[in-house]
Amino acid sequence: MRTLDKHFVQKLQQLNFPRGVATSSHKERMEQMLERIGLANHFEYSITAHDVIKGKPDPEPYLKMAAILGLDPGTCMVFEDAISGVQSAIAAGMYCIGIGNTLSVEKLMAAGAIEVIENFNHLSIEHGILKTSNKNRYSLMQ
Repeated sequence: MRTLDKHFVQKLQQLNFPRGVATSSHKERMEQMLERIGLANHFEYSITAHDVIKGKPDPEPYLKMAAILGLDPGTCMVFEDAISGVQSAIAAGMYCIGIGNTLSVEKLMAAGAIEVIENFNHLSIEHGILKTSNKNRYSLMQ
């Protein structure tokens, strides 16, 4: 969550794109972090350590998030900076973009990330298409 970018999340919000936070953290800590980075009230739902029996790398957090958002897991895109989070998203049947530096690329890719970007500044959204700094494109249309 520490890697979230306010402008990227606001763009998703403007597009009325479903957004959620699935974290292994406790609810209070998540709320404090979102407040600190200016993203309180920018996510429709959250799943925290209090909401699951099995945390990451188990798929339960992400499967619960997909269910709350009313989405098929196979249509969900996850952004993760932790190996256990990537494993959780992949086990849930979701697409996952890793967020990391050159030291973590191999580990995040080995965990199942479809690609790794350094931060959210390396993303853009144009006409419902998510573009990454790696020149990849993903449709955000449902």
